[in-house]
Amino acid sequence: RFSSALSTEDFVTRLSVIEYSAAGLAEAGPHVAELSRVEGLDGHGAAAAVRIAAAREDGA
Repeated sequence: RFSSALSTEDFVTRLSVIEYSAAGLAEAGPHVAELSRVEGLDGHGAAAAVRIAAAREDGA
């Protein structure tokens, strides 16, 4: 059998970085929280709630 050699991609973890403006977060945040709740990703929903609250405090 033949198996390809290791490459750098075997050791790399891909990571997506998403950036929202305060207005974008205010608009999308409730949807993100609801979607995470439906999918059972409670930590994601909690993180969204914390970010929404922080954005509200910064914009107040």
